[in-house]
Amino acid sequence: MATIPLTATQISDFISDGILTLPAGNFSVSSTIDFGSGNINGIRLQGAGQSYATTETANDKQVTRLYWTGTPGEPIIKGHIRHGVFEDIQLLDARVHIDPKSGWGTGLCQFNRVSFHGANGGVLFGGSYNGNAADSRFRDCQWNQCEACIETTSSQNVNY
Repeated sequence: MATIPLTATQISDFISDGILTLPAGNFSVSSTIDFGSGNINGIRLQGAGQSYATTETANDKQVTRLYWTGTPGEPIIKGHIRHGVFEDIQLLDARVHIDPKSGWGTGLCQFNRVSFHGANGGVLFGGSYNGNAADSRFRDCQWNQCEACIETTSSQNVNY
């Protein structure tokens, strides 16, 4: 399956009005898309479509797939993200790391029609502070062959 390399500097080409929209296709990402230590409120990652199959077939040409080709275990997306929306995308061997920030609140993220595939796939809430993922939602998502689908590093309530 042919992939198009996608670097962090090329991401800006796909951002409009605070929404990162990726077209259908297979993209390889080799370095973490890091939103830094600032507070990110309302990021949106929008793909063209999501499929549960990890290979191209005649009926899934409108799928956006991101392949993680960087260091195993490192996240494909990381940041102090609140009210993030991730939808209509497939992440292969890719982890999303929502890194909370003390006093700012965390979570409140939505994952709509997102497929995670591979041992390094899933979502981690936590790291530099407690990983309260309260009120984050996962709707029509699927995890295939993932070792840790959703991880938190907090004793606070987690509501899905």
